[in-house]
Amino acid sequence: MTKLHSTFQELYDNCVYSSIAHAISNIKYPFFAYTQSWDGINYSFHYGSSRGTIAFDLPNKVLVGAIRDEKSTRRTWYPKYKAIELFDEAPEIARHLADAEALQYLFDEIDWMTMPVATTAFWNEGDQIVCRDGPEDFILNGGEYILNLRAPIQALKLYWKEEYDLTAGDLELVDHLFQMKRSGMMKISTKDIADNPQNGEGYNEFIESLVEMGFEII
Repeated sequence: MTKLHSTFQELYDNCVYSSIAHAISNIKYPFFAYTQSWDGINYSFHYGSSRGTIAFDLPNKVLVGAIRDEKSTRRTWYPKYKAIELFDEAPEIARHLADAEALQYLFDEIDWMTMPVATTAFWNEGDQIVCRDGPEDFILNGGEYILNLRAPIQALKLYWKEEYDLTAGDLELVDHLFQMKRSGMMKISTKDIADNPQNGEGYNEFIESLVEMGFEII
C-alpha cells in the first residue's frame, strides 16, 4: 500500500475548499457544474476519464474513496470482480462505509449486469490515508485527481485559481465561504455574494452547489 501524505482533516478541508471554488466558477461556467458535487457525506468528482466519490464519516473520523477510470484495463475485471474487494485490506468500518456510501455512486452496466464498478480505492487508518496501489498504478487507474486534492492549501488555491480563472475577488469569496463552513456559520445573506450576478443559469448552479454543502441562503 501507498501513503498519500495527507490527513483525514486535510483531505476533508481540501474537498470543501475545492467545492466552494467550483461553486463560484459555476457562475461563469455552468456547463461544468457536474464535475464536483456533495450529497450528504459524499463528495463526488469527474476529472478527465475518471469519476469517483469520497465518503466522510466525520463523527468517527473515517473516510473511503472509490474511483473508476474509463480507460483503466481493470474494467475488464468486471462483472466477475466485485468492487468491494478493492477494500479487502481496509478496516471493517471503512469497508462498511465504502459499501454503503462511496460505491453507491459508481454503478455501471457490464454485460447486462448493473453493479458498482471501481478501478482503485483508498481509505484512512487513523489519521493516515493509504491507497491499495503503488503510485503509478494509482494514477493509471484514476487517482491523479486525488493527488491534486492532497496538495497544501496554498498550492490548492493556486491550482483552482488557474483551473477556473478565478479573480482576486473570487478568491476572497472562496476564503470567506470556506471560513464560514469551517466555523459552522452556514447562513448566507445576499451581501455575502453581492458582487456576483444574482440571476441566470450560472447563478442557479452556484446556489445549488452551496446548498449541497449545507449552506442556507437567506
